[in-house]
Amino acid sequence: MRTATGIVSATTLSDAWLETLVQVAGTPDRKLFHTVTRIMEPTTENPPVRAAADDLLAALDYQPIETVANTLFPVHLANSSQNIAQLGERYRVMYPTIRRVHKSNRRGTYFGRLVEYPAENGPLDQISALIHKLNQELAVHGPKSARYEVPIASGLQDLDESNHAMPDDDLTAALPIHVTGRDTSPMDFPCLSLCSFQLDHDRLHLTAHYRSQYLLQRGYGNYLGLARLQAYVADVVGIQPGQLLVVAGLAHADIAKYRVCALVKATASELAD
Repeated sequence: MRTATGIVSATTLSDAWLETLVQVAGTPDRKLFHTVTRIMEPTTENPPVRAAADDLLAALDYQPIETVANTLFPVHLANSSQNIAQLGERYRVMYPTIRRVHKSNRRGTYFGRLVEYPAENGPLDQISALIHKLNQELAVHGPKSARYEVPIASGLQDLDESNHAMPDDDLTAALPIHVTGRDTSPMDFPCLSLCSFQLDHDRLHLTAHYRSQYLLQRGYGNYLGLARLQAYVADVVGIQPGQLLVVAGLAHADIAKYRVCALVKATASELAD
């Protein structure tokens, strides 16, 4: 195992996830505070790593990568929807069933909170609001780079709840997932606490902050769901997805070290020294 620095940078999503898992698994308690994972090309995967991860999750009877990723972004539903409004509406219709059928989703899903946040004046579609703000900035000369935050534990003071638009003089656009008074469990949903989008000319970067993350059970799926959300928003506003940065306050390697070694050996991934 490599010496853990808690800082990983890799080209593909798969290699970034595996290197993060290797580092955290190499610590005495298999956990590491303040891990930072930078993915240069988040829409690119390494097939051998993806296949090995899926096989291990199946062997341990954990949810598949696609199932976890869909809690952040339902890619197939998005691909069959004409626009973000239709995507949000279709998901809201399905949301009660998703929460009822899947026990792990009983408190909700991240995407559910993004398109149906229980605001004071009624449900709020936050992704539409984010896209609206990006389109506003891209339509003017010298658009601002960093005003597209999706904080998960804050209020709605930065949103105009009547029409989902955001005031032009705001520095950030807060799109919370955490619901004050409802999300009271310290060990349950939501672990994702902030998504912050940065506009870099013709690219859209994304930074995601987790208070805690289980790298085997949820890590790969979380990375993939975030990458798909980032790519979707970028495509809707007519630009390219940029880098994805994932920060975890506490990362857990919820897997025995020998399994991590076997996982690395089973792949052809060329991880950085």
